[in-house]
Amino acid sequence: MRPPPVMTSKFCLLQREVRWKPALARLLLLLLAVAPAPRAFSVTAGQAEFFEEQIRPILAEHCVSCHGPEKQESGLRLDVREAMLRGGESGAAVVPGHALESRLIEAVRYQDDDLQMPPDDRLSEEAVAHLTRWVEMGAPWPESSIRREVETPLERMDEIRAGHWALQPIAEPELPEVEQKDWVQNEIDRFVLARLEAEGLRPSPRAADSTLMRRAYFDLIGLPPAYETLSKHPAGDAMESLIEDLLEMPEYGQRWARHWLDVARYADTKGYIGVGEREERYAYAWTYRDYVVRALNEDVPFDDFI
Repeated sequence: MRPPPVMTSKFCLLQREVRWKPALARLLLLLLAVAPAPRAFSVTAGQAEFFEEQIRPILAEHCVSCHGPEKQESGLRLDVREAMLRGGESGAAVVPGHALESRLIEAVRYQDDDLQMPPDDRLSEEAVAHLTRWVEMGAPWPESSIRREVETPLERMDEIRAGHWALQPIAEPELPEVEQKDWVQNEIDRFVLARLEAEGLRPSPRAADSTLMRRAYFDLIGLPPAYETLSKHPAGDAMESLIEDLLEMPEYGQRWARHWLDVARYADTKGYIGVGEREERYAYAWTYRDYVVRALNEDVPFDDFI
């Protein structure tokens, strides 16, 4: 049985496409082989001086803390030219020779309400002018300052793992010597006191039991103790049982869940969309809020919680 004409034509087109792909691939490889190599970017002495005196200080003071070797918000790094040209989630930060097309210039000029950098402290008009001029010059970057390989924190994980305190193997450090040995109640106190003594400081006097009780209430459940409870405040070792009681209260999860919900940018609504428009609600957002509260109150392990 012969296939319908439509199927035959589609099959022929498919065959033609399959046959063309190897030919196109060979042609592309040939073009790449004969294409001229990109010219190295050259920087004049004047451009290098302008960069070092005007541009590098701006980047170091206002940009690198959020877009540098240790941290790259939105996937953007601004301490290396190649990374700047490659850009982040929103594309290239700089288009050499075209300031008006460069996201970096758009951000420092505060042209877009959703793209304003630095977010907390707007650059001076002089600094913005210097950056604009630098981009129009072609974004020159002295050769001695260019790193050919831009390493992300993930690529430097071995280096980070070797030096970061949180990734060191658990060990029992040697306890430091202290002068006020009677102040020490446990091993951690020795480290705290040793640092205080090294700085020429002395520990504050011990707080009254009623003060410790108020601190525990505010820290753990965010509420003050009732007057009747405060008048019968526990003393000494009884404070430990008070802490356990507070940890068992539902208010504990409600207070500490707010910290996580803030990080997760939780909200019940999208806020007011515009003048005269009704507030739009996330229908089941509360289920996540209640889950976080419940997880804290039930002491769910962190990996299970995530």
